[in-house]
Amino acid sequence: MRIRTVHKVLILALFILYIVSVLIIWSIGYSLGIALLWNLLTFIGADFPIDLSLPDKANAPVFLSNVFGVIGSLILTILLTSFFYQLLSKINIREKIVMGRVKRLKGHFIITPANKIASYLVDEFKKNKIGFVVLVSIAEKY
Repeated sequence: MRIRTVHKVLILALFILYIVSVLIIWSIGYSLGIALLWNLLTFIGADFPIDLSLPDKANAPVFLSNVFGVIGSLILTILLTSFFYQLLSKINIREKIVMGRVKRLKGHFIITPANKIASYLVDEFKKNKIGFVVLVSIAEKY
């Protein structure tokens, strides 16, 4: 998976917001461990305050840290969604299904190209209950 420039910018912004948020909580008197854990949980959307007085909205630095946590959570969601979309866009579902069917075939005749002779062969194979596969190119189909 390719990490694009926009991903790099979002990761950098996420990292900066996290560090600033941790420093805010640490500067108001909480231990570094609590600041790191609380902000991590806030950024991933767990909303699990270590201390019930910590998320007090009357405390401006803590409120700012909460705002950074919400923004960080949004950035994290955008990043993960973007990476997931990139992963899905590289998967050709139709090809996977067809290749799965082809791998399971044994003892079949392959008929190609799909023309009048192939049509005759298909009819004969059906009458005689003989397994067959007709290969049609995309150009012939359309």
